[in-house]
Amino acid sequence: MKSTLDYIEEKWGTLQNRVAQCNARGFLDLAQYCEDIVAQIFNILYGISLVNLNHRKSRFPVVDLGDPAQGVYLQVTTLQSHQCRKIVTTAARFSQRYAGNRLILFFVFTKPSPQSIPALAEDISVLDSADLIQKIRAADPAGQEAILALLRRVEDAALPNSPINLLAGDEEFNFPATCLSCPGQPSFFAYGLGRVRVDAYL
Repeated sequence: MKSTLDYIEEKWGTLQNRVAQCNARGFLDLAQYCEDIVAQIFNILYGISLVNLNHRKSRFPVVDLGDPAQGVYLQVTTLQSHQCRKIVTTAARFSQRYAGNRLILFFVFTKPSPQSIPALAEDISVLDSADLIQKIRAADPAGQEAILALLRRVEDAALPNSPINLLAGDEEFNFPATCLSCPGQPSFFAYGLGRVRVDAYL
């Protein structure tokens, strides 16, 4: 019988697969929505209140998520190449703009090997999905159940006409009806993590 953690790992793995498929085709919508998903999970695990700064200002500089009151910021990336360069560039820009705060660079897939990661300031750390799953393993049952419920709600998300905002508590998760990467075209996924909309490409 599967445990809560088994289901979490399964659904997170499915999300990773979908993001990889989307990125390979040049469609970054789902990668952008991962920011909200990661924010919710980190909020549950660390007791913080991250908000998606890109909802406040498109292409928010340097970071994607932030809890200014706690001085914690995250950059979420699905990048699978040039990772070390990304780390160095982001760390330098963060130190200039947000000195005295903490930065977490979170890789949805796999971070570079420890030997290849350059030396970073103490307030900058690099995490990936393996680290996230390890933290979830150590979480209390209530936290694990909350994360599983989140991933299940994401899995069941519909595709109405309003922008997504996974930080809206128990409200239905909404996805845009048009592809952000190709304005005017229907979104190519309904993001049921198994339901793919193909009418725009037939």
